[in-house]
Amino acid sequence: MYDQRPNFILGFHGCDEETCKNLLVNPNDIKISDKPFDWLGHGMYFWENNYDRALLWAKEKNNKGNIKKPSVIGAILQLGYCCDFTDSKFISLVKEHHRLLVNNYKAIEKELPINKDIKFDKYKDKILRELDCTTIEFMHSQIYTNIKKKLLLKVLPNLKYLIAHEAFLPKVVKLFRVRVFLRKVTFKFASEIIIL
Repeated sequence: MYDQRPNFILGFHGCDEETCKNLLVNPNDIKISDKPFDWLGHGMYFWENNYDRALLWAKEKNNKGNIKKPSVIGAILQLGYCCDFTDSKFISLVKEHHRLLVNNYKAIEKELPINKDIKFDKYKDKILRELDCTTIEFMHSQIYTNIKKKLLLKVLPNLKYLIAHEAFLPKVVKLFRVRVFLRKVTFKFASEIIIL
């Protein structure tokens, strides 16, 4: 389970100037990256307390032709519930979900994604992290599903038999509008973003 982190951090997001301007005018219009190789799963990435590194990242993207004009936007991030990979218990959590993911792929006889090198990476650092991304997204979905089940059992204890089968879960959640409560809980990097 994720831990509650009450503190704020200062984060910097390297991006195109248009993205930066759009976030200043429309701070709730956050573009979530959902590429299959996003290292830590899908989301919006920030460099903690490091404007220079965010700008360098944006310049590297510009050199590759991915953005037109490098820019950086700062944000105050309230972490809320988060998965801190500098904490050994969360590293163990990822390992356990990786094991479950491997078992799931074996059960359906599907090939597991792998981390891959890219041509221009002279260090051969497996920059396309498809396995990492799949593992993190799998972990988030498993935790989210378990929380939904627990909430349903609290709200509707007599419907235990209905949610024993996954196929019923989305219908029951929608029917009783439990999603309204779940939207208030964030399982990614930040539960609140305040643009500077």
